[in-house]
This record gives sequence, structure tokens and C-alpha cells, in this order.
Amino acid sequence: AKVICLLEFVRDLPRTEANLAALLVDEMGKPAPLPEVEVALERLESAQFVRLTSEGYKLQTAQEKRWDNERKSLDPKTKDRNDIKRELLEEIFKDPKYKTYRYRDLRTFGVGLAVDGTRVFDGQVPLALSVVEDESEFKQQVEEARSDSRSKSHQDEIFWVFVLNAEIYDLTRQLYASRQMISKYSQQGAQGRLIGEYSAPLENEKHEAARLRDRLREQMVEALSSGQGIFRGVVKDASDLGGTLAEMLKQLFDYAVPYLYPKLEMGARSLKGNEAEEVLKAANLNALPQVFYDGERGLKLVIKESNKFLPNREASVAKEVLEYLTREASYGNKVMGKDLESHFIQKTGYGWDLDMVRLVLAVLLRAGTIEITSQGRRYRDYSEPQARAPLINNVTFRAASFAPRQPIDLTTLRAAVDHYDDMTGREVDMESGAIAQALKKLADEEMMLLLPVRAVVRTERLPGLESLEEYQKTLEEIQGGDTDTCVQVLASEGASLKTARDQARLIREGITDTNLKLIRQARLAVQEQWPLLAADTIRASLAEQAQELQTLLTGGVLYEQLPRVRTLTQALSSAYRRAYEQEHQARQEEYLQGIDEIKGQPTWANISANMRSAILLPLTQRSCEQLDVPEGAIVCRHCKANLSQIKEY
Repeated sequence: AKVICLLEFVRDLPRTEANLAALLVDEMGKPAPLPEVEVALERLESAQFVRLTSEGYKLQTAQEKRWDNERKSLDPKTKDRNDIKRELLEEIFKDPKYKTYRYRDLRTFGVGLAVDGTRVFDGQVPLALSVVEDESEFKQQVEEARSDSRSKSHQDEIFWVFVLNAEIYDLTRQLYASRQMISKYSQQGAQGRLIGEYSAPLENEKHEAARLRDRLREQMVEALSSGQGIFRGVVKDASDLGGTLAEMLKQLFDYAVPYLYPKLEMGARSLKGNEAEEVLKAANLNALPQVFYDGERGLKLVIKESNKFLPNREASVAKEVLEYLTREASYGNKVMGKDLESHFIQKTGYGWDLDMVRLVLAVLLRAGTIEITSQGRRYRDYSEPQARAPLINNVTFRAASFAPRQPIDLTTLRAAVDHYDDMTGREVDMESGAIAQALKKLADEEMMLLLPVRAVVRTERLPGLESLEEYQKTLEEIQGGDTDTCVQVLASEGASLKTARDQARLIREGITDTNLKLIRQARLAVQEQWPLLAADTIRASLAEQAQELQTLLTGGVLYEQLPRVRTLTQALSSAYRRAYEQEHQARQEEYLQGIDEIKGQPTWANISANMRSAILLPLTQRSCEQLDVPEGAIVCRHCKANLSQIKEY
């Protein structure tokens, strides 16, 4: 203790266990009593005589002792522990070492993360962490994960089960308590109510919180490294997979990915990214990159017949893409570029690169087996320069639609008639001209209804603008299309067209003047009133309602959930008004009391009458005896102070 006391006056010498032990050597040749110092420090720290800071150990002041006692009284609830656990695991798996995974130099995948069934972030290799609280339950949890991994709903997830040790529990408790203290006293500091003697403990606590977080992350990685991986019923122990967590996960992913992406190698090749444009611009197909031809690294997308190179629609990758387009068209679904990206790139099964999908589509377009619709125009001729844009630009690709190209036959006419009937409830003759005429008339009617709705949605920044703009492009395509185009659109995209029309109607019916007023009130409640309420722990229960309201205001279900929006808005607005009225009344009483106290001073009678008003003016201005908060406002019309300003002054 004496050494610590003396060293507090010495700069640039950390008061570590080793340095303290070195200064307790009183005779040449004797070893430093490091073990005894460590034991002594543990006892002194436990008895609150010393504390560990960023500069090493120091003697604990009375204020620091009171700080520690308050800190030790703070214990996290289960939810608090889970929040910290998920936060640390999310941080760990956002580290580049764990965030991505490279499979055999063929493809780099993003690793998705779920913790105890709650999705944290998405990825092409889904990792589901199962955290065991008690070591005695570890084997049972492994068996449960093993059983789940065999089920159809979880067979594409890679499970990792691990146990939290005692030190993680203790560090979690300390980190929670540290954050609570920082939050409490930082808030007091912001309000000018922090006692000076607590400034130093607050700064020390901030350093301690950072140290605890780093230590907890280290312990969490160590605990993860002692877990077990499970995929489709096969259990793999961490020790059999590698020496570090990164090695363990790589070995586990190496095992699982061939099952998750059985068709990966079919379309996994190293590409430059310009191959789609090359095949569309080439005068002939005999001088393309090797990936187009047969061979070890080729895809056989171009073959030689009768001394002529031709696109091969029968190549395995071409058949996969064409079969998908044909299947979706048979269901009446419109296939956008973003749908192709989701099916062949993001979902399990293929795992191809975007450049590969565009390359295959370019070959199919040149083979005359597909057609592309982009920005209201339909392209069937690969030689048109505008037809290349959807296959070389990511944004244009995702917004374009792709469909198999086929002649109009009776089956196509029947599909178009059925889709029109399903969409409008009206019959039309099974003849190309009649179908096209009916569809164009419908497109004209829909466009007249759509444009004012789109303008309101854009002006009010409401959800659904993207779907309305996409619907507008489809209507423009119909309006400018020929007979064959109209029939093909209705036959192959009728279900998607009906969905878009229904969505447009739902939005149109949802943007009445009354509903727009409600939405504006809801935004005021969640964006302006709630942030002022959120700092009040008494009203923390409203947090879930505020989050739900925020989600509804920005999501596509807004127009279906307007009654719920009204309920949530009233709850937040009422809570704000009650809080505002209470704080306003309390402030008024406080200032009136202050005025009375000043008037009661013995020297008040000696002050001239014309000076008294000036002296009392700062108090009378803020006392605001007449509360007036109009509907849709957050401040009193007279004092113009919001909730936080009322609390501060």
C-alpha cells in the first residue's frame, strides 16, 4: 500500500503487479515477491482499499468506494445479459476473419449469423449459434441441435453449440454495471448536476468499460473455440476442426458448403466481369474467352456445328437458368433481375456470381430463347445496343425482367385470358387482338389512377414508391407494346401484374386526407416526441411500441395496418402530453416558489419598484402560467420549450 501511495506521484511508471513487486525488493539478489504481491492486491481490491485503473493500481478514495458500492449493487437481468451476449457475438462475427468464407478459390461467401434463434445478420453461409448457460446442459443442447439440423426447416443451417464459462458471467455483470454507471452520471454531467468529486471515477469507469469489453470478447472467442459444430445430424468437435476459431469454422464450412450449394461448381468460374458484353458485341463466336467453350474450366456455352460457332442452349448452366425462367412464367410470375440474383446467388443451391448469371443470360439472348424488358421496352434482338444495358449494369439488371421467348399459341392465349379474368373479373375473347386491346384499355385506366398516387407517395416520402414506379414501367410497356407483347406480358406476368395492381389500389385507398394526417401525426410522435420521452426510464415500456410504429411507417404493410398506427400514435402522443403537462406544471411551481422567495428577502423592500420587474423577468418569463400545446405540436405556444428544455431550466 505504501508503494502504491508513493508511485501515484511518479509519472510514466505503471503501477502493475510486477513493478510493485520490484520496488518491494530490499536486498540485492532476492527475487521480487510477485506471488505475494498478487495475493495482497487481490485482498486489498476485494476490501476496497485499492482499485485497478488504466495507470495501474491506486489507493481508493472515499468517493471511489461509494462509486464501487453503487456499481456492485447493479445486476443485469436475463434480457440485459442476452443483449450484451448478442452484441459481442455480432461484433466478433463482423471481424473479417469470420465475416466471409472462401470456398476452394471458387467463391467468397458472406457468413450469416443467428444467436439462439434470433437472426442477427444474413449471409450465404448461415451459422446458428446456440449458447448454453450451464455446462451440465451442454450435451443435451448438442443433441437438440443435432435433431433440429435434420429437420427440413433447419437442414440448411450450420449449428455451433458452446458454453459460457464463469468468467464470462462475471465480466458480463461488470460490463453491465459499468455501462449503467456511465449512463447515469454522464446524463447528470450533461444536465450540469454532476458533483465534481465524481468526475474522476466517471472517466476511470469509461476506461474500465472498454477494458471489460475487450476482455469479454476474448473470453467469448475462447468459449466459442471449445464448442461443437453440427450440420445435418453430423457432429464435429472443435478440437478436430483446427487450432483457432477461424480454422475451426473454415473446416466446418468446407464440409457443409458442398451440401448447401450442390450446383456451385457447375457455374463457379473466374470471370473478368465483361464476358456478357463480349458475347453480345462479338461478330462471331470463335474468339471469346475460354470460359465459353468446352474444356476443364469451360462452360460449353458455345459449340461448333458445321464449321460454325453457335450459342449452346443445352449447356448445363444455360438449361438451369432457362428452366427457372420457364417454370416461373408457367406460374404467371414476372422474373426480375433481383429474382434471378436471389435464386442463383443468394439462396442455397447455386451460389453463383452475378457476372456468371448475366453471362448465361447474354448467351440465351443471343440464342433467341429469352427476351428482356427494361425501362418500358422489350428486347429480343441481341444486336440492339440498348439490349446490353441490363446485362452490364447492376442497377439496370435488377430492375429489368426476363422471360422465355416463345410463339403465341393456344396455351399462351388461354393463359392470357385466364389472367385477365382473374385480375379484372371480366371475360375477353381468346384472340390476340381482343386481348391486347382489353389490356391496353386497362393500362390506360390504371395509369390515370396511378400518377396522382405516385406523386403523393413521393411528396410525403411514404413506403411503396418503388413498387408504384415498377408498376408504372409495366403499364408503359403495355401502352407502347404491340399485340404480341401485350399477350406475352399478360400470359407470363399476369399474376405479378395483378399483385402490382392490388398493391397500387391498397396504397391509393390508404392515402386519404384523414390517413395522411394520421401518418404525419405518427411521424411526429415517433421522430420528435418519442426521443424526448425515451430518456425517461419510467416510460421505457413504450420503447417496443415506438419501435413497432417506426417499423410500420417505413414498411410496406403501412396501408394495411393504419388502425394499429392510430393506436400506437395515440399511446405515444398521450404519454408525451402527460409528461409535458407534468413537467410544465412542476417548472411553473418551482419558478413561482423562487419568485416568492426573492420577494421574501429583507432587502426586497429597498429595491425600487421599476427595478423589481427587471430582476424577476428571467423567472416570470419561464414560469409560463398558461399551458397551450395545440394538437400536433410538441411545445407550449407561449414558452416554446420542449420536454428536455423544461427539465433543464
